[in-house]
Amino acid sequence: MNSIIATIVAIVAALASILVLWIVYKILRGLFRRVGQALGLHAQIFGATLSTRLVGLGVVALILPQAISAVVEAPIRFIVSVVHAVLINLTRVLAWPIYDSETRVAWDRILGAMLDVLQKIFWDVAQFINAFFGQLSFPRVVLALALWVVVGQLFDLVFSATPKDQLGTGRLVGFYKGLPLTTRQNILLAAIFLVSAYLSIAAMVAIPWIKEGQAAADISQERQQQLKEVLGTEEKFKQSFGGDYVNKPFAVLSDSLLPQSKNSFALDTLGALKTRWESLVQETKRVRDDYIVQRNQLLTKWQSFRQEAWSRKEKLLQAAISGFENKKRAMGTQEQEFYFQEISNWYRGNLSELDRRLLNAYLFIVARDDGWEAWAESTKNSLQAVLTRLQSADVNVIMQDLAFIQVAGLYSLEGSFIRSVYEDQGMLVLPNPDSLPLPPPPGSQWGIFGLVAGWLLKTRALSLILITGMLGFGLFGAAISSVVREEKARTPGEPLVKDLASVVVRGVSAAVVVFLAVEGGVAIFTTSDPQPNPYVLFFTCLVGAVFSEQVWDWARKRLNQNLAAKELPGQKEEKNEEEPKPETPEETPEADGKPEEKSA
Repeated sequence: MNSIIATIVAIVAALASILVLWIVYKILRGLFRRVGQALGLHAQIFGATLSTRLVGLGVVALILPQAISAVVEAPIRFIVSVVHAVLINLTRVLAWPIYDSETRVAWDRILGAMLDVLQKIFWDVAQFINAFFGQLSFPRVVLALALWVVVGQLFDLVFSATPKDQLGTGRLVGFYKGLPLTTRQNILLAAIFLVSAYLSIAAMVAIPWIKEGQAAADISQERQQQLKEVLGTEEKFKQSFGGDYVNKPFAVLSDSLLPQSKNSFALDTLGALKTRWESLVQETKRVRDDYIVQRNQLLTKWQSFRQEAWSRKEKLLQAAISGFENKKRAMGTQEQEFYFQEISNWYRGNLSELDRRLLNAYLFIVARDDGWEAWAESTKNSLQAVLTRLQSADVNVIMQDLAFIQVAGLYSLEGSFIRSVYEDQGMLVLPNPDSLPLPPPPGSQWGIFGLVAGWLLKTRALSLILITGMLGFGLFGAAISSVVREEKARTPGEPLVKDLASVVVRGVSAAVVVFLAVEGGVAIFTTSDPQPNPYVLFFTCLVGAVFSEQVWDWARKRLNQNLAAKELPGQKEEKNEEEPKPETPEETPEADGKPEEKSA
């Protein structure tokens, strides 16, 4: 009978849960259908063809991956969470005490069980809906849609659809090919100029960020002390959550305090009353001992849970310290401060969650002890009342009701205890800690300059930043010098620079030569090996690109001089021996004859 009633309650709760899931499904289905129809009617704004729309969506996914993943993951997580919550709530029905005895069903408990399960289901659904919309992040989704529109329109300008729906020459490319040759060369020159300016600015922004990260103050000890102060000591922790928790809810039912039959039972000729009394006392002791065992098990689990929570707190402290120490080396001062605040908030949040779980578990233990204590007091009073009745003078009445005389509420806590432990067993399980926050993106604290040079800062490589900057300054100097040099010889209708290839060659060659001369250790400009100054390198590269012909002539002469100075001494002596000696005046015949002619 009891299992049938429990099954009926479970079926009713399951039907109610299915109704809730169906309502949620209809709402989500209608919402996503409306959004899909709206996007489908205006699909052309994301691109003229399916290919451009898919490529545009891929570009948006690269730029805003969190928004795309949220749109895909949020509905799936919501549905899985709701189904899991419904199944968990349905299993609670089977452990619910829905009867008072073997033959009498407690309909008020059945109704309470159903209402409690439905309330729990609706509460969980409300929480999951809140988490769903929080994860979905509508502002981010709207930004992703706007970016998708922009990318799709740009693709439509560059590409157009052929009859086979393939990407072909678009309006922008056709427009460019239709321009005069002079205009096209000027556009390419402007593109070279803009690219070189962008690379130069990005490198100039990246250099201070790298230098700041190398010279950032090390205040790790101070930060570690701040985190340790939040943790406190183990002794203080235990005192905050019960300390050496000592409570004796069953003290009033100890053997020495149980009611004793000091007087004999009235007219008890057969000893039935005394036997009944002794059986009731033994049954009371048995139930009391069972509850004591259950309480001891619960206290043991609570103490283990508290110790495990303290160990988790210490691990969180070590994770916070090591996480910050491992990631701070490549950050600037501002980014270190920002990341430390993120680590500190993560650490404090996890500690607060542990404290909340501990407090709830401790309050649950206290509530159970209060219930046990009230039960013990009530059982003792009921046992005393039974003893008084058994010792009364109306033995005939007592003998008729002897089989029904019992201690009131002797098993009243059993069902409620099972229910409470089943529902609150999650209190004694530690939550999974959140993962450590990721370091801030390089240059995130630098505003627009961080956006300009973010891709270069992520490399955290000074050599790559130097070659990027020198390439930008080399192209920049070559472009400007070419425009200035050809200004006087330019006739109307000619492009600003006739040979764009020479601009690229001179700019790239200047960057490569300067980089190899300094970083590669080629002793052309200096015999020492100092730490290169990035701004001097940029200036040298700019000058080398502007005066490339003069620089190459000077470099050739300097190279010849260095090579000549490094010749071996033996080679130089051999060369001198092969050279003819000049004749002196005394050895020449003319010198010998002249004095003689004068003397004659």
